[in-house]
Amino acid sequence: MNKIDTKNILDKINNEINTSDNIIVIGKGKTAQFITKKENQTFYIAIKQSIIFMKDIEVDLLIITDFAGFCGIENLLGNIKYIICPYYLHDISHKANFRYDSKHTLHFLKKNKFKGEVGFIQIHTDLHPNPKYHMYNVTNSGDLIFNYLNHMKYRKQIISYGIGIDTSYHPDYLEFINNLKPIGHIQNKWLTEYKENIANQVGQMNDKEKYQKNKSDITKQKYKLLNINFF
Repeated sequence: MNKIDTKNILDKINNEINTSDNIIVIGKGKTAQFITKKENQTFYIAIKQSIIFMKDIEVDLLIITDFAGFCGIENLLGNIKYIICPYYLHDISHKANFRYDSKHTLHFLKKNKFKGEVGFIQIHTDLHPNPKYHMYNVTNSGDLIFNYLNHMKYRKQIISYGIGIDTSYHPDYLEFINNLKPIGHIQNKWLTEYKENIANQVGQMNDKEKYQKNKSDITKQKYKLLNINFF
């Protein structure tokens, strides 16, 4: 597949980020906060379905690495200005999938009334790497935004809720997942597997031996040049 060159869109995103006074990033962890009103000169970023915590505002940027990240938020896509995602989204097994290429992503977004712009990037799982584009080596969607900001050398304040503090999910996020119903592209079998996947992650997070190290320590070491305040 010939890759869509979205440099102009990424430049627009970078310009808006750089002209803001600070950034607020919302994840789906236990410490996530609901944002009901925007502050001037603040750039608002949601990680996948954590947009449910920003449903009352226009979100400046949504970060997605897997197609499942759109699951259940179709009705909120019209409230997003920009999306950054890989050329090939991951499937439920966390692997890049030819089916979820940029053409499929754009078709899905248009079908669900997204009127913003998409900046496609390369991550380490890309199926057709191109040396023309920067390669982001990331572990998940939350990691991607800090990797992205670090690459663009953003040094102003970043306020992060629901990422890197606690290993458990926010109860409202878990309720949101449990209430998902099969509609359109979300088939019952797929949804069952997705919910089981989330449940397995919760089980792993409760395993103290596997999660003795606080995620924030790892994140702070990896992105120590970023001015991140974790809450």
